[in-house]
Amino acid sequence: MNELKNACTLINTADYCHTTALEVRRYNPNIVSRINREQQLEENIREKINDEYKEKVSLQQECELFINAISAAIMVLLRELENACDPAFTTMSRSAWGTVNLVSGQSVYVDDLIKAIEQVAEIVKPLIEHKRYMRNFLDKASSVVFGKFTNALVKSRPLKEIGAEQLLIDLGVLKSCLLRIPGEDHITTNYTRNVTRNTTMLEALLKVIVTPVDPAEGFILNYTLLIGDQSFSNFQKIMDLKGTPKAEQNDLMDTFLTITSTKPELESTSFLSSLDMDPTTTSHLGSPGGSRVNLATGEGILAALSSPPLVMSGMDRSDMPSRAEPSSKFSDFRRFVSFAVRRDTVQPS
Repeated sequence: MNELKNACTLINTADYCHTTALEVRRYNPNIVSRINREQQLEENIREKINDEYKEKVSLQQECELFINAISAAIMVLLRELENACDPAFTTMSRSAWGTVNLVSGQSVYVDDLIKAIEQVAEIVKPLIEHKRYMRNFLDKASSVVFGKFTNALVKSRPLKEIGAEQLLIDLGVLKSCLLRIPGEDHITTNYTRNVTRNTTMLEALLKVIVTPVDPAEGFILNYTLLIGDQSFSNFQKIMDLKGTPKAEQNDLMDTFLTITSTKPELESTSFLSSLDMDPTTTSHLGSPGGSRVNLATGEGILAALSSPPLVMSGMDRSDMPSRAEPSSKFSDFRRFVSFAVRRDTVQPS
């Protein structure tokens, strides 16, 4: 909980410092409306110094430090969400879906998973002041959850038909939770679209697994309808997930070739192409570089904090931002903040 609160405080503080440092003209009009123009240090300095130095005044380096701080803080929030969800996903990955013989409501691990997601959201939502940062966190959070669900699903194979039916129910409950989490204040079309798209891909995968292998023609036709590709390797992944005996796989592959050769409309790849059949146990989070804000344009200030796609493979925790930044950067940070504080506290004579 303390990590979450500290990260939210850092986001708010870095945003304030970034706003104070950045000259007005780099903001889009919607953001400028909430800023007192007199607080812009860069522009204020330019107004006071000699003309020959005006164009040399730039606080862009400092602004980049603040944006890096915001990006790193969002990664901390995602890491804590991931850690909170890990016990539930561990239970999911260790479940014997191949021996399930009855579908009866949502699985027990889903209750723990939803509770973990809701707890993190309840702490973070009231603490992050600006909606854009909160929405960015939510976009990335949903992708983290779906990625970990996918990895746990792969690790728990073989799934078999009834086990896949149970996971379809669990996935539906998870989707409802993720769509409910943002609330009216933070829900966006992009967020809803991403959640729906990721759910649809996982549903397609599970619906193919639910389909009986016998008759083979029906199973393969269902694959082509739901997955839409003619990839041998992707079809092999489905057979592995189903736990299809090796003795049956050769005949199925022959039938697959026969049927797909008559369907030129099928793609050569699909979302299954990025499915990692041997996911690692390391963090699902990637580098914060994808979250950095581009200072080159006004819209890029926040728009570059974009949502990542559904990632089917685990990623190395070494890509995570370190807790300690180089001391020189923090020295610059302290000097800059001290300057801002002094300016706000000095009264005019």
